[in-house]
Amino acid sequence: MTTLFSDESSVELSPDTSTLTEAGILVVDEDPAFQLGLKTFLKEYVGFEKVFTARNGKDAIAMIENEESIELLTVDFQMPVMDGIEMLTQLQKRAPRPLGVTVI
Repeated sequence: MTTLFSDESSVELSPDTSTLTEAGILVVDEDPAFQLGLKTFLKEYVGFEKVFTARNGKDAIAMIENEESIELLTVDFQMPVMDGIEMLTQLQKRAPRPLGVTVI
């Protein structure tokens, strides 16, 4: 991939996918079909090797505490047991490491 700058200079960028093989991503959503679709996309098209799923915020927090490779989260806003906002509030208090989060 080539990136052009305003002064018309360019630089060749080669994608670095090494972090995708090390980092884990957790898909938190109660819908199994959505989980499967996003998991498939993240593995086959983005290149993540470690994709985990949880059906609610409570299960997600437990998984984050037990699986050290998880660095990124996609979180549904509305879920049973513990919704996305409550989950993020709990993680803010007790997350074992910095996490990247996308709320859906």
